[in-house]
Amino acid sequence: MANFLKFFFFFIFIAPGLASEIALPSDLITFDKMCNEYRAILNLKFQDLRKTFILKEVSPGEIWFVDSDQQIQMTLRFFHEMNPEKTKKIEKVRITNPEGVALLEEETMTKGHDLTFTDPQKLIFFDPNYSQGSHCSLLDAEESKEVNISSQDSPQFKTMVHRKNTLTEKSVSQHIYIGATHVLTLNDTTQQDGAPPESKRKVEYIIKQTAYRMGALGVTSRSSGGPMGKMWLIGKKKENHIFPNFKYYSEFHGDPGLRGDLRPNQFLNGINDFFYVQFIKSSVLFFLEGTIAHVWPQAERRVNEAASSRFLDELKILRQRADDAQANPSLLVQIKTKLLEFIAAIQDGSLQVNDNRK
Repeated sequence: MANFLKFFFFFIFIAPGLASEIALPSDLITFDKMCNEYRAILNLKFQDLRKTFILKEVSPGEIWFVDSDQQIQMTLRFFHEMNPEKTKKIEKVRITNPEGVALLEEETMTKGHDLTFTDPQKLIFFDPNYSQGSHCSLLDAEESKEVNISSQDSPQFKTMVHRKNTLTEKSVSQHIYIGATHVLTLNDTTQQDGAPPESKRKVEYIIKQTAYRMGALGVTSRSSGGPMGKMWLIGKKKENHIFPNFKYYSEFHGDPGLRGDLRPNQFLNGINDFFYVQFIKSSVLFFLEGTIAHVWPQAERRVNEAASSRFLDELKILRQRADDAQANPSLLVQIKTKLLEFIAAIQDGSLQVNDNRK
């Protein structure tokens, strides 16, 4: 019994602290940031739609977006269920146009223990900041999560996350699919060993496939292939030390210009170019922005006479947040969300800025 208690308390007080020992570089594009950017774009669209249309919840979980003539422009249906043991839950949001065509459907399947439902309002309006990390990542009570996003009932974007913990190691495997193709895997592992104890964190970015296709609602994004390989970083931190030491690596089949040991800036640029731009920005976000612009209901343009003054004030706040983000990297998501708001407002005419620079 005494040995069991020692084992139990070691797990409670040592193992949970492993993952927080080494913070990743704040500029690193992580799985959470990719998921948050997707949801931030949707959240911005819903902000505009909620200002343009009247929302009517005609039955529990069914919401109509109606115009001034009481004509339905879009329907949103929310559904969730959980097993009696609270170890598995399904949460679904389905958005359709007046003809019943599915503009977007998100289905989230989560496994764990003592699960609870997500706040429906934050889920159905795709709030990117309602939980620790992102909607795609795992909370403490969750062991695995699968998020399937489709349009016109065709798969577009899927994420899968699984966690595995032992006494001396914590690992999270994160997978990204475009269409039906598994394109990326991110592995995040933290270990502790040595005397004195030393924490070691390894994060891998692995390209699983480079040929993929996604398309629906008249918008298509595809890739016929590209360089295969992986990039990874290793951080080590000794007990009582303040800063971890990082090393960065790259290994590709072909020649994308990065090999072997890298400088931090080379690594960050490589993750941006070979993972984020190629797979997320040029495909997933391209498809999402295209369907929102051409297929979703259009929001009314709004004119704000005080836009210039308010714009300047908000830029000053954004500048302060950029300083604060050096100590708190989670603020970077808020900064990016606000920048996306500025871009959307300028594009729809609600924010007008006179640029007199030469």
